[in-house]
Amino acid sequence: LEDHLLVITAPETRQKVVDWIGFYTFTEDVSVHDVTAEPTMLCVAGPGAASLLDTMSDTEVAPVGRYGSIHATIAGADTTVVRTDFLVLPRFDLITGADDGERLWRHLLDGGREAGIRPVGQEALAVVRVEQGVPANGRDLDEDYSPLEDLRLDHSSFTKGDYVGEEVVTRLNRYKRVQ
Repeated sequence: LEDHLLVITAPETRQKVVDWIGFYTFTEDVSVHDVTAEPTMLCVAGPGAASLLDTMSDTEVAPVGRYGSIHATIAGADTTVVRTDFLVLPRFDLITGADDGERLWRHLLDGGREAGIRPVGQEALAVVRVEQGVPANGRDLDEDYSPLEDLRLDHSSFTKGDYVGEEVVTRLNRYKRVQ
């Protein structure tokens, strides 16, 4: 974001990520604030997600690239819109204040009815994830597997340099030594 980095984690990895950032931060002036209890986060996913949000927002969201974000007003709520495509579907996470969450939820359901919007729970998302062969962190993979072993190649850089684990990942890739 403009003046800070927003890290969205799974609930079960929240503290691990905070600890990891603290451990690997050496010279930067960084402070970590866990704001989990403060906002409400909803997501809109599917082929029509961008166009639906464009009609419901004061800001065009369709041009936002993957992992990009913008600020918008939706249903009168100040909202951070983050594009976090889910598998093969466009996905936008909407982050707003806790007091605005229910109003935003109702606005999305009422305004998106004609477009076929409907609530989907975690179980349905897990089914899509499994059908697409995408592993879940903590369930299907963890720190014991390299990105090359669990086929997360689109999440690995072989040219960026200087990141935690970069040397091992580069060596495994160069010598084709994935177990």
